[in-house]
Amino acid sequence: MGKVFSKKIKTTTNKNRKFGLIVLTLSLFVVAVLVFGVMTRVANQQVDIVAAKAGEGNRLAGKTLLTEDTVQPKPVLKENLTDKMIKWEDRDKYLDKLYLDIPVRDGDPIYTDIISKERLVPGQWLEQIKDGNVAITVPYSYQSAGGKLLMPGDRIIYSSGIEDPNTKEVNVQVLLDNVIVKDMLNKEGESIYDKYRELALLDEASKEKLQKSEDFREFITPISLMVEVPKPQYINYAKFNFESKVKPTIGILQRVQLDNEQLVIYSTIKQFLDVDTTAPTN
Repeated sequence: MGKVFSKKIKTTTNKNRKFGLIVLTLSLFVVAVLVFGVMTRVANQQVDIVAAKAGEGNRLAGKTLLTEDTVQPKPVLKENLTDKMIKWEDRDKYLDKLYLDIPVRDGDPIYTDIISKERLVPGQWLEQIKDGNVAITVPYSYQSAGGKLLMPGDRIIYSSGIEDPNTKEVNVQVLLDNVIVKDMLNKEGESIYDKYRELALLDEASKEKLQKSEDFREFITPISLMVEVPKPQYINYAKFNFESKVKPTIGILQRVQLDNEQLVIYSTIKQFLDVDTTAPTN
């Protein structure tokens, strides 16, 4: 009797074990089907768009040509797709033909309103330097120019106060007299005026979006001026710069009339920076 009862228990246990395995298998199958269904639905709700490819933590510079090496696909939800995004399947319409107007971080979408067919000519004012003159870079800050932001074509006096070691009197020495501002550079050595020319090409929505970006203020903040000077003044300045640690000051002369492109830059600067862009005018 005991043996029969024990046999029945074993048989029941085996049946329960088999039933449990069947239930577990079915459960795993159902879960797999559900997960696959969710993944399929998500995939169907996404579309690949063109994004910048510059390496993690880097960015594509302005005026970069769009190529297979500078773009990568990025999935976005179809409901978030805008008409200014470029679908990955349409990238051949843009590659090897268009340039970025502004820098774009790695992985960020490339929008149709920040690319153009023509590459802006960088530093165009450098082409207008007269024979016998040279372009040099001098330190610059808003404070040293009385809180004013200068424009191409503005004329300045670059001077410094030098103390006489015997009399302790301070004599003002003009280092650069009536020299012409050609450009301003940010800490990366990039042309600020080129940046503003690029900004001027954007619509208001894109300008506002760019203004809120992390590195916007950084790439439009000048730390030096590029000025056109006669060679004798350049030699005097180079000698002073080598021998002295005194920080020069900038005097602004009367501003000449701005041309149309300079007026565009001027208005863009006023829009983006809370600084005084005025200068003495005739």
